[in-house]
Amino acid sequence: MIAGLRFLISLGDGIKVTGAYQGEIGGNRLSHAGTARMQLRF
Repeated sequence: MIAGLRFLISLGDGIKVTGAYQGEIGGNRLSHAGTARMQLRF
């Protein structure tokens, strides 16, 4: 089973938070990786 999640958050005034999360479950192994990025614009 492979699950993926992507999100985009806008707080206005040029502030945005983007990220992606991917998880993979196979047998007795669980591996996951997540990334997040914040952009500030003024």
